[in-house]
Amino acid sequence: MKKLAVAALTLTMAFSMSTPAYAAGNITVDQASADIKASYQEGNTLTENVYSVDVNWGSLEYTYHPSKTKTWNTETLKYDTKGDPYWECDNDQNKITVTNHSNTAISTNFEYEQVNKSVNGTFDKTNFNLKSADGTKANAAPTETVTLTLDGSMAENEDSTVGSVKVTIGDFQPEEANKTIIKASYLKLYTTADDNVFTAQGTVIGNSSAFDTNGRIKLEGLKIHDEECVITPTNSVQRVYGGKTDEFGLEKYSSSLKGNSAFYVREEGTYHYVLTINIETMKVTVTVTKVG
Repeated sequence: MKKLAVAALTLTMAFSMSTPAYAAGNITVDQASADIKASYQEGNTLTENVYSVDVNWGSLEYTYHPSKTKTWNTETLKYDTKGDPYWECDNDQNKITVTNHSNTAISTNFEYEQVNKSVNGTFDKTNFNLKSADGTKANAAPTETVTLTLDGSMAENEDSTVGSVKVTIGDFQPEEANKTIIKASYLKLYTTADDNVFTAQGTVIGNSSAFDTNGRIKLEGLKIHDEECVITPTNSVQRVYGGKTDEFGLEKYSSSLKGNSAFYVREEGTYHYVLTINIETMKVTVTVTKVG
C-alpha cells in the first residue's frame, strides 16, 4: 500500500512542478467528432432438454374390511355379517403427485401390477401430460395428482403386499383436441406442448386442378371457441408446395368472406402433410412432403 501511495504522490508532484509554456501567437485547434457505433449480440440459449421430475408417493397402505358389521349369533354360534366389504386408506395416502421442473413438456403413465390376484387397483386417470416449467415461478411448477383405489378381497393371513405401481415418464404425447376449443369438419386435430397450438396430419393426392375436391386438405367447418374461422387473405382454395412450409392467416367468418377453406398440391403424386394451427396468433402452416 505504501508503494502505491508514493507512486500517486510522485505523479501528482510531477504535474504540479511542470513549467507552464506560453505560445507566441494564437493556437488553433481543429475540432472533430466521430460516431461511436455498437452492435447487439444476444447470448446463446441452450436448446437441450433438461429433465427434472418429482414423484411424491402417499404411503399407499390400505386396510381391507371384509364386512361393515359383524354380530355374534348366539343360536348359530357364528358371526352374522351385514354390508359389503370395502377398502380404506388414510387421508391423501392413496395419491401420487408428479411435478415437472423440466424445460420441456412431459407425459406420465401409471400402471397397477397385481401381486395378489384377488386384488385389483384402479387409477382415476392413467396418464396425463405436464407442461414445461419454462416461464413459471419456482414454487408453481406444473403438477398433477392421481388417486389409486383398490377393489377385490383378501384373506386374513395373506401377504400384506397386494400389488405395485409403475410410473413411466416420457415425452409429451398428443391427445385429441377438446372440441369446445377447436374442431374441424374433415380433420382430427390434436394437442401439442403449447396450449395454443394444434395439429393434424395425413396423406393427400396431388393433382393439377384446384377444383378436384378429392385432392384437397380440407379445413372447412373450422371453429375456434365455437366461432367459425376461415383462411385469409382470400378465403379460397390455397395452393401449397411439396418440400416446403406455407403460412396463412385465419379470420373469423363473416358474410363478406367467400370461398372454401382448403389447400391443394398442384403437382401430381402422393404427399404427407402436417397442418398446424395457432389459435393465439391466428396462423395456420402447412408442411407438405412427397412420399410417392
